[in-house]
Amino acid sequence: MLASPQPAQLALVLLLCLGEIYMNTICDDRIEILPNLQMRPAAKVAMISFLSGSDSDKDGYSASVKTLVYRLLHHPYTKIPLQFQAGKREGLTMEVAVMVTENVAPEEISHLLILGARVLKLPRLHFNVSSSVARWQDNFTKLHLWKLRFWAWVFFIDADMLLVGNITQ
Repeated sequence: MLASPQPAQLALVLLLCLGEIYMNTICDDRIEILPNLQMRPAAKVAMISFLSGSDSDKDGYSASVKTLVYRLLHHPYTKIPLQFQAGKREGLTMEVAVMVTENVAPEEISHLLILGARVLKLPRLHFNVSSSVARWQDNFTKLHLWKLRFWAWVFFIDADMLLVGNITQ
């Protein structure tokens, strides 16, 4: 006898289906990679976060993304090593990237680049969904994750998460 699917399983299937629909229909290849002189060599793995232009400092999301980048690249307890091992795979390299919408302030992008993040400037995705919170409209832009082919593996970390240890261990 088959067990009925759990809500989390149904949500995952829906997300996968939406990703495939997005990739095959509304996919826009206008991803601009901003140059960064501190960039590590090309990596196989990326830790990615998202910052929208409607996320202002009063909400704290810009500061949260910068803190996340700092902790992943510089903090002694949480920074990711240049190379790490995942299961049987040795010598994997990882980098930190931040997807930003085209309306993010240039000084915010500069801060991310100075911290060492790869910045991916993306066009906003608009869907006709009503919301009382304006910044939630940009959350659909996160669907661009489905078309990031620069890395073998991509891990998304939301801006409101706080790292307390090395994420590769």
